[in-house]
Amino acid sequence: MRYQDIIKELKIQSKKIRGRYPPISEIVDNDIKLLKIKNIYKIDSVKSRLYLFQFKNYHSSPKQRFFLAYVLASQSSDLIVLLTKKLALETNLRLVQFSIHPKTQRVNLLLLKELKEIDSYFEIINTFETIHKKFKTKIEGIQKILEKS
Repeated sequence: MRYQDIIKELKIQSKKIRGRYPPISEIVDNDIKLLKIKNIYKIDSVKSRLYLFQFKNYHSSPKQRFFLAYVLASQSSDLIVLLTKKLALETNLRLVQFSIHPKTQRVNLLLLKELKEIDSYFEIINTFETIHKKFKTKIEGIQKILEKS
């Protein structure tokens, strides 16, 4: 399946989330570049808590960049970021604290992976699922330690 076909299919299967969002920064060659969000789509058909982010690119080619985002934690904190940082670095994912629904004042912890032509959509989803399982076992381990003390 071609890259453009995957993007088109994801947009058809998803529901567009309305609202204005702040840009997400990216460090390129020791310079901070802003990725302005054009649209966010919630993809319910494949997996809940999965989103498609459409960004305006700061370079002229390509004009748009697409990222798959998975909500790892609905309420982010420094402890949760610390627990997942190593997992994200091992799998070349980005961790972002971002409010998908700004009116609720809740900051989610997102795993982001850019959709490129060489990447497989289903491989990215499987990576999200494995990180979620590892994250859940870490949280349960902490919970057991706290219950014992």
